[in-house]
Amino acid sequence: GTVGNIERMDSIIISNAYKNTENMQDICKKYNSSIIVSSSVFSNLKPDIQLFARPVQLVKTKDRDTHLLYELYGNDEEDVRLLKTRSQVYLMDAFRAIAENNIKIAYKAFEKSLSVFPRDPVATQYFALFKKK
Repeated sequence: GTVGNIERMDSIIISNAYKNTENMQDICKKYNSSIIVSSSVFSNLKPDIQLFARPVQLVKTKDRDTHLLYELYGNDEEDVRLLKTRSQVYLMDAFRAIAENNIKIAYKAFEKSLSVFPRDPVATQYFALFKKK
């Protein structure tokens, strides 16, 4: 679209897809991830690729539906990939608990995840957030 006035006009992209992409880029930075995908993309991935995908954040759509975003980590260094795979089940438990508003169980699941992968940016951020509450 074009925005502005007679003295200054600019062309910009205005769309939900663009906004979602921008948000996912920010989430990549936040969790030090290379690739973040939506749950709809995740569900269409081949099973061998889904093995190296883990949840990183719950998001609400404008329809108020809740969806998970996933990190694809198959191209990470082998030692990091192994730690992410080992801690993946705890992240799943944590996000399931968050969706059910069970913060105590989520906190414990993030704690378990950190016991497996102490430098995990996802678990570290959520653990710190829930520790404050």
